[in-house]
Amino acid sequence: DVYVCFKEEGDWGVPIQLGKTVNTPFAERTPWLSDDGKTLYLSTNAYSVGRNDLDIFMFTRTDINNWKDWIGPVKVKDVCSAGDDWCYRPDQQSGKTYFARSLKLKFK
Repeated sequence: DVYVCFKEEGDWGVPIQLGKTVNTPFAERTPWLSDDGKTLYLSTNAYSVGRNDLDIFMFTRTDINNWKDWIGPVKVKDVCSAGDDWCYRPDQQSGKTYFARSLKLKFK
């Protein structure tokens, strides 16, 4: 599951679970929160019907103070492949996006 936790005055606060829209009984990996704190990207196999591969999904929230109510998932189709897609990170300052995926290598 994905949680958020804040460090205040040198101490970590209580972790907040991001709710049932983001967290599923399946795998959630490599979360990335946008600079404005409103968009969350993560890899999951929860919504890939008939497959066990990880795909990239996006979730948004309209209330910056609410960590449990998210809109989504929206599949980031432009970077999803037939294999495991592990990470997605848009860099708003440069306009570039970074992503990672696993590929099966053809050697013995």
